[in-house]
Amino acid sequence: ETILAELNQMDTRRAQLQQKLQDQQDRVHNLQEQVNVMPSLDVLDEEVSRTTQEQKALTPQYQEKKNECQNYQRDVNAVEDEVKMAQRRLDKLNDEKAQRLRNVFNIAPEVKAAYDWIQQNRREFRKPVVGPIACEVTPQSNNAAAYLEQHVPKATLKSFVVQDKSDYDLLYRKVREELHIPINIIQVDHIPAPSPRMYSEEKMNMLKEEHGVIGYLDESLNCSDVVLQALKSSASIEKVLVGNDATQNSMDNRGLAEVLSRSETGGSPRGYCIFTSNRGQSYKYTCLISKYSHKPSIRVDDIKPARMLTRGASEEMKQRVEQELAEATSRRDKIRPSLERAEQELEEIRSMSQEAQHRVKSARENRNNAQKMLTKLQAANRKLGEIQAEIDKDEEGEKAEKVGKLNQRIKLSLKALQAHSQSYQKMLAATVKASGARLNREAAAFEESTSRDACKEAVTKAKDLELTFLNAKRQFSQEKALYRDMIQLAQTEAPLEDEDGNDTPLKEKLEVDLAQFATVEHAEAALEEAEQHIRGTVANRDVIKQFEEKKIEFESTQDKLSALKSRKETRLSELRNKTEPWENALQKIVAKVDMRFSRYMKELGCVGEVRLSKGVADADDDEAGPSFKDYGVQILVSFRNGVKPSVLSARVQSGGERSVSTIMYLMAMQDMMISPFRCVDEINQGLDDRNERLVFKRIVENSTKPPGEKGPTDHCGQYWLITPKLLPNLTQMEEEAVTIHCVFNGPYTLKEPTDWDARRLVSLRKRPRAAIEPADGEENNADYNASESNASPPKRSRK
Repeated sequence: ETILAELNQMDTRRAQLQQKLQDQQDRVHNLQEQVNVMPSLDVLDEEVSRTTQEQKALTPQYQEKKNECQNYQRDVNAVEDEVKMAQRRLDKLNDEKAQRLRNVFNIAPEVKAAYDWIQQNRREFRKPVVGPIACEVTPQSNNAAAYLEQHVPKATLKSFVVQDKSDYDLLYRKVREELHIPINIIQVDHIPAPSPRMYSEEKMNMLKEEHGVIGYLDESLNCSDVVLQALKSSASIEKVLVGNDATQNSMDNRGLAEVLSRSETGGSPRGYCIFTSNRGQSYKYTCLISKYSHKPSIRVDDIKPARMLTRGASEEMKQRVEQELAEATSRRDKIRPSLERAEQELEEIRSMSQEAQHRVKSARENRNNAQKMLTKLQAANRKLGEIQAEIDKDEEGEKAEKVGKLNQRIKLSLKALQAHSQSYQKMLAATVKASGARLNREAAAFEESTSRDACKEAVTKAKDLELTFLNAKRQFSQEKALYRDMIQLAQTEAPLEDEDGNDTPLKEKLEVDLAQFATVEHAEAALEEAEQHIRGTVANRDVIKQFEEKKIEFESTQDKLSALKSRKETRLSELRNKTEPWENALQKIVAKVDMRFSRYMKELGCVGEVRLSKGVADADDDEAGPSFKDYGVQILVSFRNGVKPSVLSARVQSGGERSVSTIMYLMAMQDMMISPFRCVDEINQGLDDRNERLVFKRIVENSTKPPGEKGPTDHCGQYWLITPKLLPNLTQMEEEAVTIHCVFNGPYTLKEPTDWDARRLVSLRKRPRAAIEPADGEENNADYNASESNASPPKRSRK
């Protein structure tokens, strides 16, 4: 049996080799047809050489044109630098403020030190600090600059302007006291309403028409309101007239001086100041009226050109720089066309070079593909030869040897069978004779036993077949379920049809890929190439280990995240349970404040509202709601009819409007809590008379209420109001519970601080009043004690 199996195996293997030889011959034939269609390697090498030469031929042209463009670009950049330099010089000449700043710094270096410190520390001031004034003023002409510089003191021109007393103190302390830098500071708290001019509009029109008066000095310059107010308060520039050559002629020949000093109401003469000009020279006429004779005296001053307020460089210098700029621009415009032409030619050569490079790359790819195809053909021929050699191998000798062994074994087996047969015949004969009777006797029992064994064996076989059938059925069900799961997984992960029943790109790709294999052997050949590629690939053995570690880490992190989410839900639930009653109580408080605030503002003829602002919930976590840090109170006010209330802000409301809103808001909250005393400082500053009276009325009404029903602690508390002034006829203060204290003022105030003697005052206080006799030098102390003893203690003290 072994020899026969080996012979059958040899026949089967030969048949497989024959089939494999046929498949390999087909593959070699296909590869040979592809090679025959492709150009030869010599042709492809020639194509590679030709395209490479074309590419190399373009390189010198490209480099030459590139150098030409770079030369043009350098020329353009050089001219551009000249244009930019000329433009900067022209901008520098046109920047009059910067020139004035340099002029001031050259004349007064200490101003530069103060200016630099202010620029570095601007955030420390409450309001903008302006200055020096000479740099913030823009005269409308050179004459106006000379007039302003002659009339305004130089200390004023070098001064800095602040708009707040605290800024004044800070600037003086830091610069003057700590840095020891001389500095002049002018404080402008507010801009007053325009005051009447020196001359009426009719007389001013007459002066302009008949005597050539241009206007007032403050009209011949441009500056901010704060700087203008500083110049008005320091030099009264709004009272200085500006004229021209005609004005000088009127001063000399037409009696303009008498016209200017004549009062329009028929009273005594008035002084004046006027600037005139004559043939390029300017003069200043200053008229003063004598206090005794009431006669005018005129002083005439020559006006020199301005130094600090000069308007900038001369027109000749500007024209020269503008000419240089025009020439540089012209040269640049002449070079640019050549540069653009060279850049266009360079771009064309670059495109040609890229095309040549693409042709070289394509030729090399064709040559490599042809070489690969030839290599595949050689490998296929080699494999075909190996298969043919294996088929041609002489197996007849081996087969004859195996057949000889088989014949010998058959002969020996026949001899053994013959000898065995003879012995068996003899034994059978003896057995027949010895067992005849017994065989007859036991025949029935043997037959019965044989039938019983056959029955048992049949039952056992039936049970085994039944068990085999059940196992096969169960395995079939498992395989069927596995097949169904695999089909479902394949349809989920890589469906061959979409929801509409159309073929997916995957199915089309599979059909195309499978169609290229005509037989199974073709697929096996492709599989063999793929296996060779896989064997050449180095696998990373740690990838699975890393994947398992990352998987464990991910599961651990997922568990932690779930725990954190659970804790977050618990915390949010607790927060919501606590927030709801707190927010309801807060809404009630805000509603009470809103009701009082609205009523108080309505009494002023305004509109007011108080709202609770909750902020906006985080976009990433809507469940948590708005953050507590975003909660706040919004005060909305409107001081004009028809205007919708807006949030109280320094950008919308004035200082007085904010003060009124603030004090009314404080009054609305005052009854919400009990405090021993309250104190406000200068809350009435910036208010007009009407609002100030209404504010004081509200303060008095809210601060002088009698104690409530809950006992001595149910009171509104003392209210201290600190103010530098009070309005006259302030009837709202005429309350028994209101006391006015004038600090360091009044007839009983000590004349000198050294007169204060606490021990003597205590001793005088302890003595009987009748025994107190004022002595020389003690009148002030006695009067002070007398006034103190006569004064009845107020119920509530307001200051």
